[in-house]
Amino acid sequence: MVFTGSPVRRESSPIVKTVVAGMSGIVESPVAGESSLPERARYGGVMHFTRSRDLVVAAVLGLAVVYVLFEAAYGDLPQLPLLAGVTFAVLAIAEAGLALSIRSRIKSGRVHGDAVGIARAVALAKASSLAGAFLGGGWIAAFLYVFPRRDELVAAVSDSKSAVVGAVSSALLVAAGLWLEHCCRTPPEDRRTTTG
Repeated sequence: MVFTGSPVRRESSPIVKTVVAGMSGIVESPVAGESSLPERARYGGVMHFTRSRDLVVAAVLGLAVVYVLFEAAYGDLPQLPLLAGVTFAVLAIAEAGLALSIRSRIKSGRVHGDAVGIARAVALAKASSLAGAFLGGGWIAAFLYVFPRRDELVAAVSDSKSAVVGAVSSALLVAAGLWLEHCCRTPPEDRRTTTG
């Protein structure tokens, strides 16, 4: 089972492909061919790979929300912990490990029977990259607000460092999510099909 950006084709590889609706895993084997129209309508179609515009929209939204919050209530907010964003870096490392594992299993053809697991990995990858983009936008907004005020506000100095750590960790999470998503793709057909 692997995630594809296009509908399942009848002449696809023996690796099981996944048709995913929303965040749930609907698994379809290429042996069955193209999914029926009523079934496709019932489950809402195919989950597509994350698009750059989705990431940009999430980042801009995060930036706008946090900047407005800081403008309105920065004085009432607690100091940002220096390692607040490190959680995203830890998640990025975990996803990178998962991506390596899935990539290895796909290359060696050991993914049969684990269609739902790979579909969940794709959903996790999409959620991570979008969340990382949103939170990265928020950390950038925090930095843009506090950095120019570091001479006026004591808290702004440490908050600037926290914002940098958070932005870098969020970028790592976006990169790990996109790479995990990439590793769940079906390999080229000519590498997996046999002639005869």
